[in-house]
Amino acid sequence: FIHPEDRAATVAAWKTAYAGGSAFQAEHRIRSKSGSYRWFLVRAEPYRNGGGVIERWFGTSTDVHETKLARVALAAGEERYRSLFETLETAGRRHAFQLALADRIRPLTEPEEVTAAASELLGKQLGGKRVVYGEIDAAGAWIQMLPDWTDGSMASMRGLRLRLDDFGVAAVDLAAELLAEQFAGGGGHFLGLGQGPDAVGQGQLEG
Repeated sequence: FIHPEDRAATVAAWKTAYAGGSAFQAEHRIRSKSGSYRWFLVRAEPYRNGGGVIERWFGTSTDVHETKLARVALAAGEERYRSLFETLETAGRRHAFQLALADRIRPLTEPEEVTAAASELLGKQLGGKRVVYGEIDAAGAWIQMLPDWTDGSMASMRGLRLRLDDFGVAAVDLAAELLAEQFAGGGGHFLGLGQGPDAVGQGQLEG
């Protein structure tokens, strides 16, 4: 069975191909015996007799589930980075921020010093009250907080071990996307920006 959300587009593509006698192609999710859905790429070509009349259609159905999920994750990651840089560009400060960040971290040698400096600059640049940086465990359930930055209106979260749920649905979704990528099984890094733990800025996995 085709996923209800994909059915209309598939039917429309088939009607167009059938009416014009052209090649048919569609990507949709198909439900398996277990009840889960997987993405398939479906193609079909018309077979015509000597008089040019279509007698039948020949097609293929290819499982492209992993490829589709990878494309979706990549697009989501690109959108997050694009949104961040657009925010900086709108304020006319992107280039200045990059230069300031490079100058600030150039003399630093310790990872924690670099993280702390970058968090402070990013928080001030985007007007956040807190920037937190932490390691997500392989299960995507807990965050070990690393050096953070606040504007002085709230306490530091450094050293705390918090449930990812405490940061809201957006953080849970972000961790799921990151841990589903090729580095799943290792730890991940999480960076949140905003007035409190409900605001999420960026995430990154490192091997």
